[in-house]
Amino acid sequence: MAVAATVVGGLVGMGTKIAGGVMQKREGDRQAIELEKEALELDERTAIRKKRLKREGRQFLGDQTAAIAASGVEVSGSPLAGLVESQQSVREELGDIDRNHQSERRALLTGAQRYRRQGRQALAGGVLGAVSSGASSGVSAARAGGLI
Repeated sequence: MAVAATVVGGLVGMGTKIAGGVMQKREGDRQAIELEKEALELDERTAIRKKRLKREGRQFLGDQTAAIAASGVEVSGSPLAGLVESQQSVREELGDIDRNHQSERRALLTGAQRYRRQGRQALAGGVLGAVSSGASSGVSAARAGGLI
């Protein structure tokens, strides 16, 4: 009877360890998927933001050019330098948006990789723990049965 109880207890312990590892892996995968979705949403928001900035930049340059032309001033020299500076400012802001986007995206995807790795490690730990528990239970059962 003691041998059967030891074996059953060992099997339950093994199952519990494996189930714990599986649950942690699932949770890691779930969290990774959430971060990957956030990265995709970030991509979409960034694309919209860049498109809007480009449109607003073109509109602003068009308004400036029209105002200069309406004033009768030739678009050269100082007025032209102002237009070029405005255009450069838009390019710099687009570069800032790209750099920030890449940094945030990298952080999200790195987090997703970390969650997946932790989940795999938890599963492996559960399996190894189950094997260890099973071996220990087997030895205990063998001792209880007088085999060792």
